[in-house]
Amino acid sequence: MNLIKKITLVVIIVISFFACCESKNANCDYLLTFTNNTNKTLKVYRSHHYPDTTAIFSGWSTVYLAKPNSTVEISAGKISCKQLDCWEPLFGSSKYGGIPSGVLMIGVVDQNDIDTYGIEEVKSNYMLLKRYDLTLQDLKDMNWQIVFSE
Repeated sequence: MNLIKKITLVVIIVISFFACCESKNANCDYLLTFTNNTNKTLKVYRSHHYPDTTAIFSGWSTVYLAKPNSTVEISAGKISCKQLDCWEPLFGSSKYGGIPSGVLMIGVVDQNDIDTYGIEEVKSNYMLLKRYDLTLQDLKDMNWQIVFSE
């Protein structure tokens, strides 16, 4: 009988964990892609703190690794157990790690520069290959795809 109680408790916990995640909404854009069309390995930094451009390198940024000639998926974010599904509600919102300024910053750094000079020098010299300052309309116009080429 004790085993049945334990199994029931585990099932309830698992169901509760997944119940906090919302289902996808057909009116939302879920996926922003970054395509690296170079032969370099790139670090892609995502920041919601525009106009503070130094925030690209802050602890609040999310970093993605884009290998040469590859595409990475940049998610809207995560709160607790829930993966945020939609980008749209984040723009202009300070809730849920939103983008209060309405501008998403994407910074691109050559991994070789980090390896050669160290992240602190890359930060202090703002050694970005490119910075994108993107509004919701920009992303829609780009079909939620950023393509980086040199």
